[in-house]
Amino acid sequence: MQVFSLYFGRTIHGGGFVSDADWRGFRDDVLTAALPGGFTVLDAEGAWAAPDGRRTLAEPTKMLIVALPAVPSSWAAIAQVRQAYRTRFAQEAVGMTVQPGCASF
Repeated sequence: MQVFSLYFGRTIHGGGFVSDADWRGFRDDVLTAALPGGFTVLDAEGAWAAPDGRRTLAEPTKMLIVALPAVPSSWAAIAQVRQAYRTRFAQEAVGMTVQPGCASF
């Protein structure tokens, strides 16, 4: 298995915010279709370096954790989720970490 952790910033560049209703729509439309076996979402507070590199910006974040088989289709599903969020909410990036793991459900 691979354990994927994705980090979805909720501040929209140029103004705006991904609301709870927006997030629920994304979850219902994208996450449940791409990850039908289930997933976990946590509320978090993220921080990243501003493009000018002189300051750190903090923002509310959603953190997705999902364990998937270590196969190419899992990576494709994760790539689809990341791209969908970037497109829908005008995001520069969706952070990701991946770790090998064992899982039982």
